[in-house]
Amino acid sequence: MKKYLPIKFYQKREITDDRLTNAGGSKDDPSWVLHGESLEERAGLLSTGIDDIIKTIEIKPDKYDYIPSVIAVELDENAVAKTHRNSIKEIFNQERDKNNVIGFNNENELLIKVDSVNDATKIKRKLNNSIRYAKGISAITNIAAYQPIIENTENSKDRKIIKVSLFNYFDYSLNQAVKSAFHDLCKENNIISKEVFYTNDLIIFRLENVESNEQYLKLEEFPAIEYIIPMPQFKISNQEIKQSIDIELEKPKPDKEYPVVGILDGGIEQTQQLSEWIIGSNNSYPDELLDKSHGTFIGGIVTYGDSLEGKIITGVNGCKIFDAAVFPDTNKENITEDELIENIRENIKSHPEIKIWNMSLGYECMEADSDNFSAFAMVLDDIQQQYNIIICKSAGNCSNFLSNRPTGRITIPAESIASLVVGSVGNDGTPSVFSRKGFGPANIHKPDLVSFGGNMIKVGEKYIMDGVKSFATNGSFVENLGTSFAAPRLATLLAGLDFKIAEEFDPLLLKALAIHSAKYPDTKLSQIDRVQLMGYGIPDTVENILYNSDYEITLIQSDRITKGSFMEILEFPYPESLIDQHGFYYGDVTVTLVTSPVLFAGNGAEYCQSDIDVKFGTFDEIKQLKITQGRRNEYGPDGFENLLMPDNYGRRFINADFDNPFTRERTLLKYGKKYQPVKKWHFNLGELTPANKVKYLTAPKKWGLRLTGLYRDFAETRAVIDGEQLFQDFCLIITIKDPNQEKMVYNEVAHLLESRSFIHNDITLRDSIQTQVRI
Repeated sequence: MKKYLPIKFYQKREITDDRLTNAGGSKDDPSWVLHGESLEERAGLLSTGIDDIIKTIEIKPDKYDYIPSVIAVELDENAVAKTHRNSIKEIFNQERDKNNVIGFNNENELLIKVDSVNDATKIKRKLNNSIRYAKGISAITNIAAYQPIIENTENSKDRKIIKVSLFNYFDYSLNQAVKSAFHDLCKENNIISKEVFYTNDLIIFRLENVESNEQYLKLEEFPAIEYIIPMPQFKISNQEIKQSIDIELEKPKPDKEYPVVGILDGGIEQTQQLSEWIIGSNNSYPDELLDKSHGTFIGGIVTYGDSLEGKIITGVNGCKIFDAAVFPDTNKENITEDELIENIRENIKSHPEIKIWNMSLGYECMEADSDNFSAFAMVLDDIQQQYNIIICKSAGNCSNFLSNRPTGRITIPAESIASLVVGSVGNDGTPSVFSRKGFGPANIHKPDLVSFGGNMIKVGEKYIMDGVKSFATNGSFVENLGTSFAAPRLATLLAGLDFKIAEEFDPLLLKALAIHSAKYPDTKLSQIDRVQLMGYGIPDTVENILYNSDYEITLIQSDRITKGSFMEILEFPYPESLIDQHGFYYGDVTVTLVTSPVLFAGNGAEYCQSDIDVKFGTFDEIKQLKITQGRRNEYGPDGFENLLMPDNYGRRFINADFDNPFTRERTLLKYGKKYQPVKKWHFNLGELTPANKVKYLTAPKKWGLRLTGLYRDFAETRAVIDGEQLFQDFCLIITIKDPNQEKMVYNEVAHLLESRSFIHNDITLRDSIQTQVRI
């Protein structure tokens, strides 16, 4: 099927499609609110917890009396939702303009600061007034002093460098005073202390010379400690196998421009194949302290990936590379997490012209937590937001297969929300046995995508490497495997897309295009297993991503939703030619949403503080609405049905119909209340249940699209305190396709956009289109 028609941008109609959020929420108490004896018993239990807090405050040293105590307030699982948060906060906030909530821990613990015995006593009075505060009391199952995470070890080697996190009280003067007091404490105990910058919300110290239990105990007693752990250190494992390959490789043409990828690794050797492709370098270490084998292999994949594998994977014919040697040979020089972060940030800051970076570095064994995001992941998010870039990050390798154990979770910092996280598949498209699986904390969908990184094939009782090809530091052809070598293929793809698109750099657009194009290989996995192991699949080539055939159209909307409003298009241009002989709409539809969410460190599973809810479907007619106190819009859809909901489709399609050729493309996930920065649906309208076809697809139904911004309580509270307007940038892509390849969908939808007064245009592409690599 020839693709030659450029995909399109369209804009919402400012007056017609911008809507105001209606007032919501019920005034009735939820069913879980306690009454009578049960309420009194719960209030008494919580009051006892406050008594214990008062005792800890009373014995606090006088020199630290200004440092708030932090309590962990455990919430009932039914009361975690934002709608109940105000009832909880009114127990702990003693003044209207004072917010004592400083964070969220795990998946159900509020972190509350208590400034004094007086404040604790006021909390106890409210708990004793159980009738008035019944909802808030019922929502809380326990109150206790926060217990810092302390990883004390008898191994003095692990004590050489310590990582300490202090609470952020969201008060500049108080934070400064606490940091000064901590420096003094370290100095008094002969501990070398240095504050290291991770993000604006994190207060991290690097400590050295902590050699005794007495020193450790002094640190633990400091009132503002969130956690004390050994400073993580990094290593890279690399196993290459030489190959005899005869491949003719092109050199860069002097008069031709190429995409660029920055490679954050251990350095790239100037081999005969790569020397002319390297546009610059910045080494954080002298050459004699570098092991360039890992970075050189990655450089070869970025530059010659398709040619080396003998197949079109990205469709990018040549890519320049920038060598950022941020990682030393760990057999000669150790590197800690804070040092690596500093090296990464400095390289990216110094080269703002490079927008796509590959980072195939991470911890070998430190798996992402199920609730809390790592500081390193938050750093990567912060860097990408600050410098408007994309980091392609490997998901991590796991050796569990060698002992017949299941694959482990992604490793830190692969749970980074902003990064495009990449897993590995073998040459046959099946998940690599070593490729780590999702999900990330709070069920964030990671990895995002997969590409070819090799596999280990079991023959008898042994495993044989079926790797991917690149170069050794001496220029010879070698074979290797790992998610480290899948990620650079995605970096190349994104750089190729950015190079071809003659628009302002937009990280959300590039990520959305890659994810939108992705498909699953022909493998018999359930939907949940596919997403955990392969994210949203293997992306298409640059050319196929940017162009449509006559029988399909791809519509892109890049926009912003502010709090208090939502977007509702009630004349969405679904092609009327896609109505079958029985009067039902049909079609193959893909919807992809990528957002830039509001993020707040120190909030556990609620690190991601915003979400966009998407509804796409049919309705009967546009009806006039009466403006009331709770309703702010003059019109709306009558009988809107969201066709993105899996419940509308036949059960056999949702589960695993492996004989159906559409199974490898279908993506119907129920995101529910999970805050996901990336969402994708791919469905065939022919798979609705017969009853739902009649109800929702009978012509002349109208088509609509609704996007609503959602925010957690912490973000809303901070926005009020800081005087900021909450918003979310997003990129939404919708492709509508005639599965029979008969109807001229592209032209029809273009005419509908015009007749319905949508501003739209073809994506602007460079005139000099690169020739695809010939295999």
